[in-house]
Amino acid sequence: MIHFTRLFNELDETSRPTEESAALERYFGAAPAADAAWALHLLVAAKTPRALKNSQLREWIAVAAGLPSWLVDESCETVGDVAETLALLLPDPETVATNGPLPLQRLVTERLLPLAGLGEEAQRDLVLATWRELDAPQRFIWNKLVTGSFRAGVSRTQVAQALGKLAGVSAAVMAHRILGFAEPNEDAFLALLAAESPGENFQPYPFHTANEIRVPVRHGEPPTEHLDLFSRPGGTPPTGPAITRPEELGSASDWQAEWLLDGLRVQVMRRGHAVLVWSLDEELLTSEFPEIAGAARSLPDGTVLDGDLVVWPEGDVRPRTRADIEQRRAHGAPSAALRRKLPVVFIARDLLEAVGVDQRGRPLHIRRRQLTEILVSAADHHREAKAIRAALGSADGSQMDLFGSPPAAAAHHAPFRFRASSLVPFTSWEQLASLRREARSHNAVGLILTRTKSCYGASAETAACWIWPIEPLLINAVLIAALPSQRTSARPFSDYTFAVWNEGELVPIGKTGVGLLDGGLRALDDFIRAHITGKFGPVRSVKPELVFELEFDSVQASTRHKSGLLVRSARIRRRRPDLPAEEADTLDALRLLLDPRLS
Repeated sequence: MIHFTRLFNELDETSRPTEESAALERYFGAAPAADAAWALHLLVAAKTPRALKNSQLREWIAVAAGLPSWLVDESCETVGDVAETLALLLPDPETVATNGPLPLQRLVTERLLPLAGLGEEAQRDLVLATWRELDAPQRFIWNKLVTGSFRAGVSRTQVAQALGKLAGVSAAVMAHRILGFAEPNEDAFLALLAAESPGENFQPYPFHTANEIRVPVRHGEPPTEHLDLFSRPGGTPPTGPAITRPEELGSASDWQAEWLLDGLRVQVMRRGHAVLVWSLDEELLTSEFPEIAGAARSLPDGTVLDGDLVVWPEGDVRPRTRADIEQRRAHGAPSAALRRKLPVVFIARDLLEAVGVDQRGRPLHIRRRQLTEILVSAADHHREAKAIRAALGSADGSQMDLFGSPPAAAAHHAPFRFRASSLVPFTSWEQLASLRREARSHNAVGLILTRTKSCYGASAETAACWIWPIEPLLINAVLIAALPSQRTSARPFSDYTFAVWNEGELVPIGKTGVGLLDGGLRALDDFIRAHITGKFGPVRSVKPELVFELEFDSVQASTRHKSGLLVRSARIRRRRPDLPAEEADTLDALRLLLDPRLS
């Protein structure tokens, strides 16, 4: 437990991926296999089971520490993290475990897992006994575990990379092994570190990156004297050539256009018995989207597709937005109810591998024709398999493994969830510009332009693929509240609430933390701490002085906000020091931008 706590603290004290990876390698390289097995489970599992309520821990801490309940409650309110506060309120342990420091494996199997089956008095005795054996940092981890709130802040990809280095296998191979790591025990962990088998080929292809046609903003860039640490004047410059009009790409007949959907870009891979879904940052998402993995089993062996995951219920004429796909991801391995509520479809854009042969060097128009043929054949195969499974009486509610992946058979009962992306027909750039103005009616955030004779490459320098985004909507809003980060112990404010005026009152219209440079984050954090006017749990209200220009994709009606409106996919474009808070925009101005389709 001492070593796992040290690992958690090292991860908590840095946001540098290299340092996080080094800490993971040190821990897994030195920890006993039994402890390492449970550490792996705690790091990559969607969540730990909730055995106790925060209110129970507060009550027991008050008695154990000899403190009045109101003081414990006030301390928790001030610190903002119940587990951390309670760990600090207890006196130092007076005894040490008879058999030395408590190993992580024993803490989980002998203390954590039995808790749920005990009565409240027995639970209290077990928790108090455990507290007496742990110091404050270890108690913090223990409190997080028993309340089901433990989060380490590292991705499964980082863990796979660290274990892959120890095992001498690729991160992709290790990520796939972790996906099947259903029993946290010593033998299972040692099997993870075995030498690579010849048939383990799970590495995704490098994603083809696109340049961006730089759309001029409606209000223009701010004057030089208004650029300060809060500003984001364009963000990180693109690596490829700069253009502002598609006409600069040459003849329109050399290009194809697709809608740029507000989804999650992934590669879907079917190789042998393995089906994998890889994100753009090479994170394995197979367990988060079991319906996609199930449908992918109808693809021919040796198929790799590039495309987007979107929430798209049957009967809807267009896909949902990125917020819906993020809602799916927030739950980790999804329940059957969530999969019914937010069904996911894979929009295939390109074919990277067919029958185990790399297709990236072939022209796009040929790859697209192959892609269509493969999806038509897979859809037929899926329907046949579905009919066979139904005849055999296979149940759709099959048991899921530790990470939420259903057996392959169950997925065949769902509709085929793969579609080829729709091409936008056009004969001139002028016509395409007119069609682009309809993007929001398709829930698209722009167009993807790709040269039809181009190969699939990983570099934007080739200038064969371009994103032509829609023009963002803009509003000047006042910062009124902030939420501290849950990622680090320093807890800087990183999530901000913005408001506009309505009949002399500021009403909130949304939250965002996207768009600020590191210097801006630090400067804004200093301002917030010096201008806090109230608190509501972890949220702090802020003196309404700062005005920011927000850019966003659309406005929708919202019953959760006092304003009745919510801006979607908001980003901070720049600070407006030239604009007093009293001159920020009004709710009426925002209503003019309301998307009637989202009302």
